[in-house]
Amino acid sequence: MRKQLLFFLMLFVIMWLPAQEINFEHIGATNGLSQISVMSIYQDELGYMWFGTGEGLNRYDGKDIEVFRANEKDELGLTSNVINQICGNQKGQLYILSGYKHLVSYDIAKDKFTLLNNKCQAIAQGKKSLWYSAENKILRFDFEKKTHNDYYILNSNYPIKRLLEATNGKLYIGTEAGLCLLDENKIFNKIIPDYNISAIYEDSRKNIWVGTTDNGVFKINRTGLIDHYSQETNTKYFLSSNIIRDFFEDNYGQIWIATFKGLDKLTPENGAIVNYKNYGDKPTDLSHTSIYALFKDIQGTIWIGTYYG
Repeated sequence: MRKQLLFFLMLFVIMWLPAQEINFEHIGATNGLSQISVMSIYQDELGYMWFGTGEGLNRYDGKDIEVFRANEKDELGLTSNVINQICGNQKGQLYILSGYKHLVSYDIAKDKFTLLNNKCQAIAQGKKSLWYSAENKILRFDFEKKTHNDYYILNSNYPIKRLLEATNGKLYIGTEAGLCLLDENKIFNKIIPDYNISAIYEDSRKNIWVGTTDNGVFKINRTGLIDHYSQETNTKYFLSSNIIRDFFEDNYGQIWIATFKGLDKLTPENGAIVNYKNYGDKPTDLSHTSIYALFKDIQGTIWIGTYYG
């Protein structure tokens, strides 16, 4: 049995082979990618893939790459070539965090960038609106009305790094001082204290996966029970690194984890972890083990962004 999954930065196609071996096929700068460090990946409703790099926004149609760069003359458009995060409403609008602080929308039909906020820290797609943070505020942008509304103000000791609207409507807030939960009644609770949160993801079983900058991974199940996975090598299974950047779930229910020192695959049923760290020796290896972004497209293809191709 052989399956193919696509990985990015460069772009990788993974082929599953016996004994957990996987091969990567690359697409990169020679194919038109503006820069090889891909920090964010998104697919729009037309099937185009979007890649955020340190030198521009890239759109890939399966054959060619078109690059969008900041225009110095347009202060109300795309203001930075550093593309940190990309999401969208699947109705013709992309939302981009650029330059670590600029929230920009892109109208696909009109080919127009619009600056929405210049103090943004994190963005997340919700069911009916876009969530974003600015300083210590959480705000909601209404897609239809084009209005911004203050939703909740956090204590200034909680710099916001990540946001996630779960399927139950609750909002998970990743801060430099821990993971917090805000329910529909705006009741605020701190779930995981102290750790600097770098990634939040919900899988098909409604588990919440939480990545940190130096303390590994926490999994919160539907009952609130929390499991912890780390790089500690005195256990049977361990992560490649405690520095976590992203997650995704494949079509077989396995959780893939982007870390600073490798790609990990975790089986939720038994906690087994497979580490993929080989790079550079063969054309089918990872180009680098420092991984930024993970994404599964509508066909089940998997894309990965790494530090260096």
